[in-house]
Amino acid sequence: TYTPSSAETSAAPVTVKLVLTSTAGNGTCAAVTDTVKVDITPVPVVNAGSAFNICADSAYVQLASSVSTGSGLWTTNGTGSFFPNAATINAKYVPSAIDKTTGSVTLTLTSQANGSCNSISGQTTITISPSPTAFPGNDTTICASVTTVNVKGVLTVATGGKWTTSGSGTFGSATSLITTYTPSAADKVAGTV
Repeated sequence: TYTPSSAETSAAPVTVKLVLTSTAGNGTCAAVTDTVKVDITPVPVVNAGSAFNICADSAYVQLASSVSTGSGLWTTNGTGSFFPNAATINAKYVPSAIDKTTGSVTLTLTSQANGSCNSISGQTTITISPSPTAFPGNDTTICASVTTVNVKGVLTVATGGKWTTSGSGTFGSATSLITTYTPSAADKVAGTV
């Protein structure tokens, strides 16, 4: 057996020639020499990139990864897809509705074109936070003589919000979910806000 030195394996790819020379029992014949070539292929190095934290309203995640062999294949434990395809090392991952509901997905990048080495894999995780929603309440109709309107907003995921208007009226507190809106004279003339 021949055990390559650490210098040989770390400098891969290298070619080592092993020489066999007869030294005894040749009789009247000269010693003979023959060689065998051993090619040492470097072990693939895979970097699947850092973990991601995204919102469920994100259309995709741009992957930033590398494979020393220059060729790799992505797989997922989710149901999303890779764009343009799973063989693109720096592909975009498009989370599916199921991925977004589940809240996380693990992506695995496996080296290809490994020569005589086994494939190597690396992983990255995408954590998907739910999208916030805002509901400002149901539409309402008031008389122009009303001076204030009670408004009640509901948010999911988000812990705070801010009221704005298409008109020029004012809010009792623009940052409180439950507040009042005082229509301006222009709002009343416009007839809707």
